[in-house]
Amino acid sequence: MDVLSLIGLLLAFVAIVGGNFLEGGHISALLNGPAALIVLGGTLGAVLLQTPIAVFMRAMSIGRWIFFPPRIDLARGILMVTTWSNTARKEGLLGLEPVAETEPDPYARKGLQLLVDGAEPEVIRSILEVDLYTQEGRDLRAAKVYESMGGYSPTIGIIGAVMGLIHVMGNLADPSQLGSGIACWCCRSATSSRASSSGRRPTAKCCWRGSCRSPRVRTRAPSR
Repeated sequence: MDVLSLIGLLLAFVAIVGGNFLEGGHISALLNGPAALIVLGGTLGAVLLQTPIAVFMRAMSIGRWIFFPPRIDLARGILMVTTWSNTARKEGLLGLEPVAETEPDPYARKGLQLLVDGAEPEVIRSILEVDLYTQEGRDLRAAKVYESMGGYSPTIGIIGAVMGLIHVMGNLADPSQLGSGIACWCCRSATSSRASSSGRRPTAKCCWRGSCRSPRVRTRAPSR
């Protein structure tokens, strides 16, 4: 398990929740179902729009590498190559055919099969390098799926904040709700976590620097 990935995730969570608490907020202020739907659904939709299905499925399959990256046992690899060399020296290259049939690693199995078929060393090297570069490119394209998610999610969050502002502007006829609504919209814009309005009056201590800590904000009529 990658300990640094786990520490990073926990540190980010503590920083967000702790910063919200130091500003006088509550955890409930960070939980918003419509905002999560807009940000997560919009991000996933944008990623699906630009990603082929094979690349997306590969990205989902390697997602566990964030916490459980693949491990390469070098000592075991050296032992296997030594065993194959001794087998080829004693029984010839054809003696590696039973080994190739039982080898679980497809990359090593292909190399052994090429040896058994009598391919030249340069040809074997070229074929295995092509397979290696192809697999590397496939994994890099899959990794870029997560990179694109990180790029789209803030933009979708801003779109949700604009939707919240539009909802607030619908209350222009009621100045008592307009002030608190705009203050809470500013908070949602700054954090991008409360990406949309739920339609209810903002609760106390939900905004940046306590802008709407009082349930009602007085507004002054414009001078004529």
